[in-house]
Amino acid sequence: VASANCNDCGAGTKPNAGADGCTACGPGTASSSGSPTCDTCEAGKFSEGEAAKCTTCAPGSSSSSGASSCSACEAGKYSSSSSVCTACEAGKYSSISGSNSCTSCSP
Repeated sequence: VASANCNDCGAGTKPNAGADGCTACGPGTASSSGSPTCDTCEAGKFSEGEAAKCTTCAPGSSSSSGASSCSACEAGKYSSSSSVCTACEAGKYSSISGSNSCTSCSP
């Protein structure tokens, strides 16, 4: 049985501690409807705040845990679908930031 002091907050918010009402989840966190807490976004995902779920970084970018945005992979690295920037393997290169693949070197 729910208490009159419990809050069922909507997605992107959490109940206030010891008080009525809800507080928006901050950047780098998210919560589903009715969740008692805002969960930190994992690496490769982000939220700008008040989010129901964390968003996966686009190819060519990545983020650390708890990020409010993604950053483009630096030249020499790429990100395809894993949202983690990886160094180009030997014999390949990426000359621009934000690359989602590496190019083979000319023979």
